[in-house]
Parts: sequence; C-alpha cells; structure tokens
Amino acid sequence: MRTLPLLIIALFVTCSPATEKQTPALVQGPDALEGEYQIGDGTWTIVPVRMAYEMRNAPNAQPLLLFFQSVEADTISVYATEDRAVILKMNPGHSRGMYLEPDEQWEVVRVRLLETQPTESQEAEQLHAEAATDAAAAEETWPLYSGEYQLYTESEGAAGRLEMRYLANKQFDFTLTLDVPDVCGATVKGNFKMEQVDFGTYAGQECPLALTLKGSWNSGMTVQIEQTGSCVPLGDVCVFTGTYVTQTQ
Repeated sequence: MRTLPLLIIALFVTCSPATEKQTPALVQGPDALEGEYQIGDGTWTIVPVRMAYEMRNAPNAQPLLLFFQSVEADTISVYATEDRAVILKMNPGHSRGMYLEPDEQWEVVRVRLLETQPTESQEAEQLHAEAATDAAAAEETWPLYSGEYQLYTESEGAAGRLEMRYLANKQFDFTLTLDVPDVCGATVKGNFKMEQVDFGTYAGQECPLALTLKGSWNSGMTVQIEQTGSCVPLGDVCVFTGTYVTQTQ
C-alpha cells in the first residue's frame, strides 16, 4: 500500500432527482465518518473539519480532499477525490468499508471512536444555556428574600432594619435604616438591581450599596449589605455594612 497523504473529506450534495431522497449522516451523529481506522496495514485518524473530514496517518502528512458523491443501494456512502483517484465506500454506520484506487483496494475498519472536543461556538452555546438556567433558578428564589430584616450586631444600642420586596425584572425595592443613639442615624430608600444570581447593587450617589443574598440561616433568610462609598445621610461615623437576618420569609 502506497503512503497516503492527509485526507480531508468534505460534503458535496447534488440535487438531481436520483439523490433528493438520499440522506447520509455525514457530519454529526453516530454515523459520522470519524474515528481511528485500519486501512490495509496502516492506521488512519479521521476527524471532521467544518463541512469536511481530515484523515491522516502522521501528524504532518499532506492533505487530500475527499467529497461526498452519492449513496449506493440506499446504504453505502461514497466519497471521492476531485479527480476520483481515491474512492471511499462506507457502510451506514461508517464502521466498515473499502478504500479504492485504480489498481488497488483495501478494507477499511474503524478501530475506535475519538473523543471530540466542543467547538468555540458549542462552548459559547453551553455557557449561555447554563447562564439562562442559573438566571431562571435565581428568579424562583428571589421572592423568598422579601421580608423584614434586623441587623445582626453586638454593639449595644445599635439598631439596623432592612425591608425588602421583590418586584420583577431583577429588582428589589428596599428601605434601610440604621440608628445608633447619640452617634448617627439615617434611612435610605431605593431599588437594588440584581446583576448576578446572588449579587445586586444600589447606585444612588448619596449612599452606594451592594447586596449579597446569603441564603437561609437559623430558620430565616440572610443578606449582606456592603456600603461601597460615602453615605451622605449617615455621615462618616457609621456605615450600613453588616449582616441582616429575618425570621420570617
């Protein structure tokens, strides 16, 4: 058997009446021409490349192009080079077939399937689907955070209160109050916009805040408030930052 260069098999479909009903599975699925094949006494690897197949018995071998031609007897998929110097005929599962040249022919047997890596577009689609799933799950849990919260603190006399209500479209309205007798006190009202599954922000310039949903704790729900900048109503002595817990959901 002569040394074969790299083989690329591309899909070519004619639209003549004789082939309109022929639907070989070529590019995707279990019938795709893909895997490690024994051809004569050599071993070849075939992988899909766009609408083509790449076949090689060495990493740096030169390519040949093989195009899909037709289906014989409703079962045999036929591939050939443009000059038809090389013809490949495969069974429906692309697991066995014949490699043909003008003066020679060899049996083709698939030794094993290959583990194919997802393309960049497939990875992007998977990430998008996962993000959509996470968002849908989050929207089901966000209403559970509607309620009244108390600041968890050991500072004597300090009292913090948070009221939250989930509206829709990733929005919570809130009223946040902090009172430390003879030191500071203020109330801020606005909307938290959820930017991630468990994280949202209030962009009010007078008192920028960040919200983290922490889940359940001691039979109640817990949120973490982080004051991310100077809070004009509160002054520079106190901050809203802290953990807020509710016993009611």
